[in-house]
Amino acid sequence: MLKDTSCDVLFLGSSSINLWDNIYRDMAPLKILRRSYGGAALRDMLYNYDVIARGYHPRSIVIYVENDLASTPEDLTVGETFDFFRLLTNRLQRDYPDIPIFILSYKPSLARKEMIPKHEIINALLQEYASKRGGLTYIDVASCLYDNNGKLRKDIFKQDGLHMNQNGYDLWTAILKPKLQEAVQQSKETQDSNR
Repeated sequence: MLKDTSCDVLFLGSSSINLWDNIYRDMAPLKILRRSYGGAALRDMLYNYDVIARGYHPRSIVIYVENDLASTPEDLTVGETFDFFRLLTNRLQRDYPDIPIFILSYKPSLARKEMIPKHEIINALLQEYASKRGGLTYIDVASCLYDNNGKLRKDIFKQDGLHMNQNGYDLWTAILKPKLQEAVQQSKETQDSNR
């Protein structure tokens, strides 16, 4: 079990993080740790928090969990989902003060098109929340999945229409990696100046 491990980025998430096969290559030279599993929901992350999120020494944290709004009978409301996000970020900020936390937007998918309106609402709530709270940054990783005509791209998904293939992750990498590199560099500079 990985414990008390230093990293540049701690990725916490569901299958979209877990199935990112080339995440280590895509994020290089950043040292990352991935704590994710398929089907993870925010309530699971909180319940399993001590196993999933504690005991690390990250320079930044990324959260991507979308299964609380997944078109299943177990779905939470948008409001409940937002409350769980706040609980998770509160706990992370308590355990990792001064560590930047990046919240990735909910992504649209071909398999869950009916959920897009709810995803847009939760994304707006998360964006506003992050803008008003220090240490949190919202990153839109949904808009890049649409073509110039506003249609959801089909070439970025695996056959299940839910999970992305490498084309989709390439889009995410282009958006996410520069922000993480900047955060890690700032963290290193701050740490060096405090010595």
